[in-house]
Amino acid sequence: MLAMTDQNYEPSPWEPIAEHVERYLATDGEDGAVWEGAPTIILTTTGARSGKTRRTPLIRVTDGDRYLVVASMGGEPRGHRAGSGRGARALGSRGIGR
Repeated sequence: MLAMTDQNYEPSPWEPIAEHVERYLATDGEDGAVWEGAPTIILTTTGARSGKTRRTPLIRVTDGDRYLVVASMGGEPRGHRAGSGRGARALGSRGIGR
């Protein structure tokens, strides 16, 4: 399981997100590839401040042959820090992989 073998990986403190990433990676996308009827990907970033590896499940959105990433905080509990947007911006326009 990729998430468990990366010593720099820090799971999301929000348990449903951490569990989704673990299921997706443990099954090579067989479980967790679809959420609420929408296809998903796992975005891997490096924390802009912490330097930790972060993995976040996102609904896959495309624009032609490009993926779009939206750091919307959709569904996160009120008051949860919006750190994922900083990490994604620090990533820049690099590729997204599984």
